[in-house]
Amino acid sequence: MPRPQATLLALLYSLMAQLTRLLPSEFEPSPSPGPSDLLTEESLALLDGTPQSIPLALQTIAALLSHAPPSLVWVIDGLQMAESQETREHLEGFLGILRGEEREGKRVSKVCFTTDGNSAVLGRGLRVDKKVDAARLVQGRGLGGRVLKGGGGVGGLR
Repeated sequence: MPRPQATLLALLYSLMAQLTRLLPSEFEPSPSPGPSDLLTEESLALLDGTPQSIPLALQTIAALLSHAPPSLVWVIDGLQMAESQETREHLEGFLGILRGEEREGKRVSKVCFTTDGNSAVLGRGLRVDKKVDAARLVQGRGLGGRVLKGGGGVGGLR
């Protein structure tokens, strides 16, 4: 399996494991068909670690989020290692899941993505006022502490 796909699978499976730990000890599945239907033994058995299970992993994350606490803090490091032509659509889907939760008012999610280099998915998926380009911050006192064009400080994020 190519490294970006393996990295994406590891990320998604890790997120599923963490979200599972946030589940209440007992919860009721939705009375109507929906995301909670994915939280069955049969569905979870299909998560076999193959690239074909990536869409189901994303759906499972969405289902687990429906039972998550009202506020979450996400720290995702190294997303650029999971990026390739084959994984870009899935990564964009993951960003869509995070945005959908926020848009629908279901919960507040604070997300910090740290990357070592550029990420095309984050470059297209995040507004400029949601980014800090630390490579563009002035090192030292040479420019009086000013930020270079294209850079930003953490204090400027909303």
